[in-house]
Amino acid sequence: MKFRAIVERLSRGRVFRRKVITRHGRVTIFVSPDAQLKYMRIGKNALDEDLVHIANCVVQGGDVVWDIGANVGVFSASCSARMNVSVLAIEADSWLSGLIRRTIALPEYTHRNFKILTAAVSNTDGASDFLIAKRGRASNALVSAGGRSQMGGAREVMLVPTLTIDTIAKSLGSPSFIKIDIEGAELAALQGAAKTLLNIRPILYVEIGAMVFHECVKLMSGFEYNCFDARGKETNDERKGNYFFIPNENSEARARISRLATTS
Repeated sequence: MKFRAIVERLSRGRVFRRKVITRHGRVTIFVSPDAQLKYMRIGKNALDEDLVHIANCVVQGGDVVWDIGANVGVFSASCSARMNVSVLAIEADSWLSGLIRRTIALPEYTHRNFKILTAAVSNTDGASDFLIAKRGRASNALVSAGGRSQMGGAREVMLVPTLTIDTIAKSLGSPSFIKIDIEGAELAALQGAAKTLLNIRPILYVEIGAMVFHECVKLMSGFEYNCFDARGKETNDERKGNYFFIPNENSEARARISRLATTS
């Protein structure tokens, strides 16, 4: 057995506290190397600095943030550090959502508007098989999405509820910013968001696989959204990565993401 595989097995179920440093203060979260081995590191490089940077520069007071594929909640917790921001963390893996529940049970979260929904997001409401990755649980995926190579196979298959973005919005209100990182199910999630995209017009930040990039951009273009890269530059470059989708009419949102290139 390779050394990495041994470390991954030994890390299962282990949980640590970490401090996330944001522009609006420090927040405590519970993390596990069972989600990603990098959480064993010390320092800011262990904690998804790209997501913290977006929480600092793009999310603003008054926003309603949905974190779809929340993992251990780094982005959710970072957004919650800003005053007058509402956060909904959506995570299909009940073990990972349990970590987020431990986080928001801490006294520092008492007066924050931070909720958790344990469900997968797709293009239909129902129930689906969900793969728990042999490697980091951050690579978990719906069977229908196929998963990605970094899963290393599946250690378990869980049956999870699936909801569309439109269904969640009907029950829980209107998001202004949606982050989506759901390991191959991003196109299905966008397909289930038609009413939200037409009527609510949120900003989206989506991890997109290269195989579905063109379909995602075409779908979003049909709702009059433009695509920008993670540095805030308009793009149609068909590569796996993280992309913003901004409503064509929302110049204020374009100004927000332009800060990413000029702010460290």
